Amino acid sequence: FGVDKAGFDAAMAEAREKSAFKGSDQEAVDTIYKQLASELGGTKFTGYDGTEGDGAIRALIVGGARVPRATVGDKVGIVLDTTPFYAESGGQTGDTGELTTASGARVRIDDTKKPAGDLFVLTGEVTAGAIAVGDAAHQVVDAARRGRIRANHSATHLLHLALKRTLGGHVAQKGSLVAPERLRFDFTHFSPMTDEQIRSVEDQVNAEVWRNADSVIEV
Repeated sequence: FGVDKAGFDAAMAEAREKSAFKGSDQEAVDTIYKQLASELGGTKFTGYDGTEGDGAIRALIVGGARVPRATVGDKVGIVLDTTPFYAESGGQTGDTGELTTASGARVRIDDTKKPAGDLFVLTGEVTAGAIAVGDAAHQVVDAARRGRIRANHSATHLLHLALKRTLGGHVAQKGSLVAPERLRFDFTHFSPMTDEQIRSVEDQVNAEVWRNADSVIEV
């Protein structure tokens, strides 16, 4: 059968145009955060000293773009100079809580991440008033949730020790998830664990938890 070469070429050109990758919203947001990290530098983290703190808003991101202000209903990413909110790192999930300003604005913080270098980004929704770049903001971390996360983080270290004692010193951590309601610990071993080994590890970890030893911080 005959082929309309001009029509075929036009159709192929249209198909190539449709399938060409033109970037994504996430890619655009990632670029913005890289630019902000280069422009603003890192965020000072004060969360080791407490779950509340003050800071100045240095940038706002709404709908994948930098904006000077955000109002009620806006899903917003907030960059501050200083924050007590822990950003997701090393398997530990980011903090949640609330941010308020003297004008009466309130922002529910649903997550905290470090998308570029040491730039912390608090993400959430403006629930009252409006916030603007340059505003002073009081930040309050959900301390109860942070406490549960810290407990599960400690448990991952107890689990690692118990696995080494039970399976051998070759056991190495290969990843983890530390959340308020659970933990996941990934490790290497040359065979599946037996029921007896699993029970032994559980008993060792629970015994350490019940011992309730003091935590000691050394720098």
